[in-house]
Amino acid sequence: MNVRSTMLNKVKMATDPEEARPTSTFLAYSRAAWEASKANRNTDDGANGSNAATKKSPALYFERSRAAWQHQRRQSTEGTTTTTTSPPSATQTPTFHERVEAFYRQHNPSKMSDVDTLVASYAGREAHLFEKLEAKYCPKLQPTLTPLTNDSHTKVYLDILLHGAVTRVVMRLLQDVVPITAENFRCLCTGEKGNGLHFKGSKFHRIKKNFMIQGGDITKGDGTGGRSIYAGTPHADLWGQFKDESFLPHDRVGLLSMANKGKNTNGSQFFITTKERCINLDGKHVVFGEVIDGMDVVRCIEVLPTDAKDKPLPGHEATIVDCGQLKG
Repeated sequence: MNVRSTMLNKVKMATDPEEARPTSTFLAYSRAAWEASKANRNTDDGANGSNAATKKSPALYFERSRAAWQHQRRQSTEGTTTTTTSPPSATQTPTFHERVEAFYRQHNPSKMSDVDTLVASYAGREAHLFEKLEAKYCPKLQPTLTPLTNDSHTKVYLDILLHGAVTRVVMRLLQDVVPITAENFRCLCTGEKGNGLHFKGSKFHRIKKNFMIQGGDITKGDGTGGRSIYAGTPHADLWGQFKDESFLPHDRVGLLSMANKGKNTNGSQFFITTKERCINLDGKHVVFGEVIDGMDVVRCIEVLPTDAKDKPLPGHEATIVDCGQLKG
């Protein structure tokens, strides 16, 4: 019987195909190969004496068997180590930092430098951060919203000069929900209070695409000024700033809302939303009306070129050249 036949017979006796694992089968195969090669060597020694040429063949089988066994043992050990110390990547849960990093890498790579700060600021509030990020970068299709205003609400307009053409934006005010805020805006449109309390001649000084356009700084024109109609009245503080009223959600495009410098610091500055959901503004800025005509004009202003501070570049200003109240 040759070496191969002897080896296969021993493997067959040493292993059970129903229960044997790949590793144990290979070890049995290796041992059988080694025993067969040893038996073959002894046979050759008896038949041929000490002839060196004939002893090379069994020795070759022996070395091959031993090398194969060692190789399999190394693979088995490495596989066990990998399994026990490194669980499959598919089962690993990414960290909060990794999730934020992946989000910005996909949606806004220019903000990657902010990841560390955000993660530190929202530790323990991970869900809230992702709610804000998804609202900003992944807006969901909004269901049809009922109009915020109706024909019973006060109607005002702004005539805006842009690139040599004058176009109109019409708005309705929520005087029944936020009467102090709505009346302030109405009077600034009509100019009836005098003393420079008029939007006429002011500009939209701050523009952020896919967010809002801001105007109403009737004193300085750069976003650092503004005045309400309530200076010297119980509605205002010593600086003429009046308190926040009811907060409505910033849940649609075309909302009129008050710009401010913090709680209860309302003056004359306002903004118009150009994004469907601005949840970061809720509870901080008072919504007091909505655009009902001329949203295309707002969109034209929204895309004007701006500098690093969101100020329109020279030659691209949007100026309120007239404004007032409409009847009916």
